[in-house]
Amino acid sequence: MTQTNTGKARKVKSCVGVLKLKAKQAQRIGLKPRSQLSPLLEKCCLRLCANESYQSAQEEIEALTGVKVGHTTHQRLVLRQQLSWPQAKQTVTEVSVDGGKVRLRSETKQGCYWRDYKAVRLQGMYYGAFFGDNQSLIDYVNSQPLTSPLVSVVRNADSNQLDKPRLRF
Repeated sequence: MTQTNTGKARKVKSCVGVLKLKAKQAQRIGLKPRSQLSPLLEKCCLRLCANESYQSAQEEIEALTGVKVGHTTHQRLVLRQQLSWPQAKQTVTEVSVDGGKVRLRSETKQGCYWRDYKAVRLQGMYYGAFFGDNQSLIDYVNSQPLTSPLVSVVRNADSNQLDKPRLRF
């Protein structure tokens, strides 16, 4: 790749297996210091974690690439991410709010438990989910450029039916 033969080689897990890279090669592919995963493998891990459990992501990465990346590594990758909420580029005229339950596994072998979450959709294109933090949902919506009147649709938790659209002036 870079024709570099000097320096200490480090082992990096990638989508095509374990690679031995010199410092110059690692720098060229954008490898972070002390990282043992290639940028592409890291991205694949994060995408799988967004849709399934860390344990399932571990199994899927190994099945797809043949490279073993532990479930705790998946969790560390997710927790290390600095995500920001999207800001609407135009005035928001429509807000939809829904909620549900998510099943969480306990760290000990006590089984699973259920917790509530709320999700919001602004203008049909900006999404956010809030776990046990209603005030953050309210603050996020109020931080957007909202029109007056604003149409909001809220799902009725008791009947699972949509309430009549509400106007806010």
